[in-house]
Amino acid sequence: MGATTTQGTGPGMAQIKPGFVGKKHKETTQVSLSVNNFIGPRVVAAGSVKLDGVTGIINIPAQVGNPRDYCVMLTNNSASNPYVSSGITENETGWYFSVTAGSGDLVNYLVLRSGS
Repeated sequence: MGATTTQGTGPGMAQIKPGFVGKKHKETTQVSLSVNNFIGPRVVAAGSVKLDGVTGIINIPAQVGNPRDYCVMLTNNSASNPYVSSGITENETGWYFSVTAGSGDLVNYLVLRSGS
């Protein structure tokens, strides 16, 4: 698909920038995109933690919805396989989950919202 203009004033401009009022464009009534309207899975938290021993607790900000709507993916820097030893749980400061891996491992994590 080729571009019809490089000036940002072509036929599709009203759909790209809701609320744009230009020479020949009136304000559009189309819904604007935001991160809360995306359909499908998306990363809501990511990072790494160095374990003291074989287990560690990872705290993340509370998210929208139920913790059961989210999944955790882990990887680490050793031959031992990391795993989530306790699922995502709510507390007064946010959400947390526990991971288990090799002693002193650096564990990388992704928390994803399930697509629906």
